[in-house]
Amino acid sequence: MTAQDQVLLSALGGAITQTEGTVIGNSVRFEAGSGIYGINASDGSVTDLFTAAAVIQATTQGPFDILLVNARGGADAEVTALSTRGGNIRFEQAGGI
Repeated sequence: MTAQDQVLLSALGGAITQTEGTVIGNSVRFEAGSGIYGINASDGSVTDLFTAAAVIQATTQGPFDILLVNARGGADAEVTALSTRGGNIRFEQAGGI
């Protein structure tokens, strides 16, 4: 998914999952009821969800994981929120300072 400015993905009744590609936008916001992560298409295992954004926000409503990798061509990113109610958070910034 690619947007010129903002991407908002909301799944308050479930998880936001990704099996391929990258979510691209200046600002990317995820709101999920039960997790934000990638799924390995070959074996179904849980992995990272890939983004390329200058501003990132990700929240879950329950005790579920947020697994994100942001790659933005060497530029920094601003994380405005990473929030879960008891789950694990893994965020990796590839590039930038």
